[in-house]
Amino acid sequence: MNWRWVSITALLAALVVSYGVFTGQSRDDSLATGADRPQPGYYLRDAVITDTQADGSPAVRLAARRIEQNPADDSISLEDVDVDYLALEDRSWRLTADSGSVPGGSTTITFSGNVVLEGRDQPQSAVIRTDTLSVDTQKSIASTQSPVSIEIAGHQVHARGMRADLETNRVELESDVHGRFAPN
Repeated sequence: MNWRWVSITALLAALVVSYGVFTGQSRDDSLATGADRPQPGYYLRDAVITDTQADGSPAVRLAARRIEQNPADDSISLEDVDVDYLALEDRSWRLTADSGSVPGGSTTITFSGNVVLEGRDQPQSAVIRTDTLSVDTQKSIASTQSPVSIEIAGHQVHARGMRADLETNRVELESDVHGRFAPN
């Protein structure tokens, strides 16, 4: 009788081990084929992303109706974008655009369609309008080679191409400047 129980126990143990090897092998195969497939990117709707400074205060607040990452090249596309640049207490900027894009691994965001960049919290702040604008997020530089319209204190200047340092509030126009500022 004891031999019969030992045999049955050994047979059950062999079945359990065989089953474990069999199912473990099939799991490894599915993991290997899963690694070959591209991983899905992320997708956000009505998103608000806030980047903070070392002290915890907000530096940049980006809101978009849609943010989507392309897993093939890690690029990011944005729709209906509203960005507040708040890094400096006395110099904040707001940027709105129909869309934006960030190439994979880049620190530059390119905005397009009804781009408006306006200074805030400053007397006689500039309002800059253009079709496309690239912002280097590391250097806080906004630039374009497209036509630009700048309005300050009710006066307008038109140019082709512009470079703006968002930290120092310095705006440089590239070429074809048209406009006039008369002292009050």
